[in-house]
Amino acid sequence: MLSSGAAIDRLPRTSGKHALAAAAVIAGVTAVALSCTVDTELGLAAQITAAEVHAAGSGASAVVSVDLTADVRVGEHAQGTRMFIVPRADLLVGDAIVATVNLDRPAGFDGSLDPGVSRTLVLHGATLAGAFDPAPLCASPAPAVRVVLHWEDRTAMEMGTAETSTMRVTCTP
Repeated sequence: MLSSGAAIDRLPRTSGKHALAAAAVIAGVTAVALSCTVDTELGLAAQITAAEVHAAGSGASAVVSVDLTADVRVGEHAQGTRMFIVPRADLLVGDAIVATVNLDRPAGFDGSLDPGVSRTLVLHGATLAGAFDPAPLCASPAPAVRVVLHWEDRTAMEMGTAETSTMRVTCTP
């Protein structure tokens, strides 16, 4: 029976160059594997990249508005073109909905996206005068406002949301 030291002595010797080359190959394969991403989205997805909330007036003349930028995309393995809309955004302070804002369609918006395509939308919307009290938005210290964007995939009959939080709130009495 061989001792463990003798067994090690019987292993083939490799040079430092071979070990270094093997390590380089392993590192290269790992880097390539980590840089590859597989698009697993089978439908529509949205992400808010910027949001700003405005409140103006008080009482019956109070208007709350939102300006937001969202990236909307359809996964590359989706089954065909998707028809979609982004009808509204909810504004929340804590868990309370402070305002629901109907969004205007951007100029040139046709509401369609092909698989593997993404589009950046710049959206604006405002409430009707007096529909919501802007006081919770204009509290001191300024609250974090959660913006929840609602989207509807009319092709797949699916609905979803994208959410962000913003401190960019302006209040004008």
